[in-house]
Amino acid sequence: MRRRGSEAFIVRKIVLPYALPSIVTGLRLGMGRAVIAMAIAELFTALSGLGGLLLKRSEDYDTAGTFVPAFVFMTMGISAVGVLGWIERRVAPWHKATSAGNE
Repeated sequence: MRRRGSEAFIVRKIVLPYALPSIVTGLRLGMGRAVIAMAIAELFTALSGLGGLLLKRSEDYDTAGTFVPAFVFMTMGISAVGVLGWIERRVAPWHKATSAGNE
């Protein structure tokens, strides 16, 4: 007699664990692009905030002041990607090919 699993069981135990590393990798790539889009939107629309500060400092030719908001954007992107890499290692420890920090 053949035993069958329900569709929910198959999705939960086979499909999702197999697809999870690719999903998290896509999230990490999307997160980097989201931070870039946020920075560009800040530059075009903000009168205050990081984009406004970056724009004002660059118009005043203040190179050191221009790097501060840029480094904040960079830190936000690196942190977001690091958090998603940590989540991937916690949720899918069996998958090492796309895990962040697996030198």
